[in-house]
Formats: sequence, structure tokens, C-alpha cells
Amino acid sequence: MQFENISCTSNMEKIESQKGKTIILVEGYRYRKDRANADGSTTWRCCKKDGCRGRMKMLNDHVVSSSEHNHAPDPAKNEAAKVVSAIRKRAAEGVEKPRQVIQQARAGISMEVAPHLPAYVASQRAIERQRKRNQLPYPTPQNVAEITVPEPLQTTTRGDNFVLWDSGPTDVYRMMMFGTMENINRLQRNEHWFVDGTFRVAPAIFYQVFTLHALIDTRQCPWFIASSRIKPKQHISEFSRN
Repeated sequence: MQFENISCTSNMEKIESQKGKTIILVEGYRYRKDRANADGSTTWRCCKKDGCRGRMKMLNDHVVSSSEHNHAPDPAKNEAAKVVSAIRKRAAEGVEKPRQVIQQARAGISMEVAPHLPAYVASQRAIERQRKRNQLPYPTPQNVAEITVPEPLQTTTRGDNFVLWDSGPTDVYRMMMFGTMENINRLQRNEHWFVDGTFRVAPAIFYQVFTLHALIDTRQCPWFIASSRIKPKQHISEFSRN
């Protein structure tokens, strides 16, 4: 295998594979890491699975040499790989609906790139898998004293505080109230409230989940949620007190 010196770092790009590995895109070719060398450099091999022996040597994020491939470069396929990687990244870091993630990632793609992209349903399922993998393994409390709301769940996606009130772990009839101050202000400005106390979806260590809804543009929207170990008749005094 012969290597030749090249200078193509100006158009080199890095993306992440489905397994979280780095993929390098250079001159229409895709490379995955092969090995680390004794001189501090790294060798990368062509991603095409048809016996291609194309290699690339890198040092300090610079391509210093490469060998020939047995196939032509495919810039359109590289662009498609960038779109797929962008979808995975937005799925992991954002909160948009899958449809929005896919549309934004695909915006502006050319007709040459489109045939190399996965089907919409496949992209949607990939987003769902990515988000499921990223879910934090929070422990399941066995009693109300063990409940600790993790920091990522204490604020909304807009950065607003979501835990309005908590009677505390020492309260055997512990009550927790969730919402935002903006939601409370909306309730105050609304003339019609709808109250619902449900037992079916309440966690086993609570008696019920209590919600307040208000009409916004003819739709019922939940603006306040409380989980409680006390019975419905006690809610009025607790709400007025807090």
C-alpha cells in the first residue's frame, strides 16, 4: 500500500456515527479510525464495505498522507451522512418534535443528496431511539421521604423554575406542586378554571394527582399539577395555605 502526501485539511469535516464514533469526511470519502501509531499519528480507513483499502494518516488533526481507493468519491453521500448526524445530534440535545428535527436538518439539501437519505419513518424511529438512550436512569423512590427532584427536572426547557412548592421529605403527607409563575399568572387572568383529581396515573406512593386547567384559545390547557398523599377534602386548605 503506497501513501502519498496530500494537503486537504481545509475541507475536512468530522461527524459522529450511530455508535458515537468519529467519522472524517475528506474529498468525498468517509473514514473511520483504524489505529493509533507510535509516532502520535492515527490511521483511518475507508468506510466503504467492498474491500476498499483506502487509508489516511493524520497528525494533530492534519491529514499528512493517504492511499488510493478502489472507487470514486461520493460527495452526495457525505452530505447525506452529515444530515443524518445532525438529526441524531438535535435529537439528543433538543426538545423539538421529530418532524421539526427532520425538516430543519433536511432544509436546503440538493436533489443529488436526497436519494441517499433514510426514509422519514426511519429517521423518526432513530430520533426516538436516541432520546430513549439519553434518558437518565433516575432511581424509583419507595416512599415520599426518598423523593429528590433531579436538577434537570427542576426547570422547564425555557429555564423557568418548575417546582413551585414542596412540603418536604419529613412530611408524611407530602405534597409537591409543579408549574411556573407564568402559569400561575395565566390562571389568575383566566375566568374559567377546570379542576381534576385523578388516581389512576398517580405514582404508587401518592394518593392522587391534582391538576388545574384553564381555557386558552378555546382549548383546555393544564397550568398547575400537584402530587399528594392527602385526600381531596384536604386540598382546599393546603392550596389556600401555600
